[in-house]
Amino acid sequence: LMRTTDPFDPKSWRAWDGSGFNVQFVDPYRTPVTDPAQHVCQPVAPTVLPTVDSLSYLQTAGVFVATQITHDPRFGVPGVYLNTSPDLIHWTTPVRLIDLTAMLAVEPPGKWDYLYLSLLDPASTDRDFVTITNDPYLYYVRFDKLHPPYSRTLMRRQIRLTVGE
Repeated sequence: LMRTTDPFDPKSWRAWDGSGFNVQFVDPYRTPVTDPAQHVCQPVAPTVLPTVDSLSYLQTAGVFVATQITHDPRFGVPGVYLNTSPDLIHWTTPVRLIDLTAMLAVEPPGKWDYLYLSLLDPASTDRDFVTITNDPYLYYVRFDKLHPPYSRTLMRRQIRLTVGE
């Protein structure tokens, strides 16, 4: 997590150190770095799941929503998960939106996989579609594992978000 007051000034960027935006990056090719650990930001990932696919802002609740997918049962039931955060630092426990078995149950015969999840909302108030309402669409790519690598289909499902209920 990083921020700046001037995105065009490389020296103005600061990264999260665990308690504030105090980490300053340095160019190791121009400045000797005696302690590289002092120039590394602390991760603020929402869960132990491997990756965050997308990040949206749910205006009605004033929280950020991270979408994640896991295929690995070591991280929980394989499926699509959502997490929320009021500040991008403190995250809720992941909530499973749908498990992969349920997604596969409505598919035609084949061998399918899913990646690249994103919440998008036609009612978004910004040009990058970061903001969402309680009724966004979950977009994802369905891969046909029997006909790789180019057999991909963009899918969408409308979902209903309720926070704190």
